[in-house]
Amino acid sequence: MKLGDKGENVEELQELLNEAGIECAVDGDYGQKTFKAVAVFQQREGLTVDGIAGNSTLAKLSKTHPVAAVTSNAIFDASVNVPERFKVKIVAVRDYKKSDGQNKVGVYDDAVMVIWPEGSRLFKSNSDPSRLGWNSGVGKPFAQLTTGLHYFIRGYHKGKYPAFRQPDPSDSNQVNILIKNGLTAADAKFKVLRTYGVGDSRNYHETGYYAINIHKGSEYGTSSWGCQTFDPSDWNQFKELVYSLMDKYSQSVLPYYLIQGPVV
Repeated sequence: MKLGDKGENVEELQELLNEAGIECAVDGDYGQKTFKAVAVFQQREGLTVDGIAGNSTLAKLSKTHPVAAVTSNAIFDASVNVPERFKVKIVAVRDYKKSDGQNKVGVYDDAVMVIWPEGSRLFKSNSDPSRLGWNSGVGKPFAQLTTGLHYFIRGYHKGKYPAFRQPDPSDSNQVNILIKNGLTAADAKFKVLRTYGVGDSRNYHETGYYAINIHKGSEYGTSSWGCQTFDPSDWNQFKELVYSLMDKYSQSVLPYYLIQGPVV
């Protein structure tokens, strides 16, 4: 990517720059400010300083790591925590396959299993922010979704990209979707951990609305301030599968049960 480019890929680059501590407006426009932000990052990391987000720069910003598609009874066991009336459900596993005992952020080392009465399917995903620590954009540490049951509805990420979104408790139409599914407005609020880092004594919990969505991540990083993101190679298949299953079972709410791994 270079000066003059526009679009979703540029937005993902701008998000990665912010996550790397380089302030950059996320507007999808590779203008002079983004050009300078890339150059600052390149200089900091000892790369060739040309303001172009080429392969070496993108690789330095972040890397992806695939997760092996191995099923586990633990995932199916966790699914019993979702009310039976929901025929389509998600069980997500943080640290699905952990090789060194440490939870990694910014990589697709987690997993999501879609479960429905006739089958199941596993996908590569990410359940953490792309980085931990202070988020200057909100004036608080990054928000990490806690384990447990959360409810999503169909919607858009950033108002334009198809996604599954956290219901907004201030939006009566979105709250009514929950109520029609036997839930309440309180179910729109998610519990998160504001985290400076793993095991940091300053970490603290909050409950509220954080615009946490399930959406496609980037090829070069997980593109998340707290959202649940998917490896781009898996996203369309996941989205279309879940859309079709929700239509089949006339289900307008998607239960998402997050558990702590590893499970393999």
